[in-house]
Amino acid sequence: MKLLISIWLIFLSQGASALHRAIVIRHDNLEEANNVKWLLEEVYHIPAEFITLEAHSRPCEKMREFVSWHLCVSTDGDLEEVSADVAFINQTLRIFL
Repeated sequence: MKLLISIWLIFLSQGASALHRAIVIRHDNLEEANNVKWLLEEVYHIPAEFITLEAHSRPCEKMREFVSWHLCVSTDGDLEEVSADVAFINQTLRIFL
């Protein structure tokens, strides 16, 4: 019985996690955003599936949807953190460092 409940809880948690995205890098400069993505993947070993690039005219504007870590590459080419779920960063991303 415990096994069935555990399996059921795993399926529920996977369904809930599909409603949010882990890392979103918004940009209006694809080259700079790809550089950030490359660093996260190659230097910090974060899986590519965790990272989404989004072109946007105002990349550093806070999003209304749930994103665990929202980064932006500003029009100046600077990397900024718009919002961060500290628990996600400490518990999940720490595995890859």
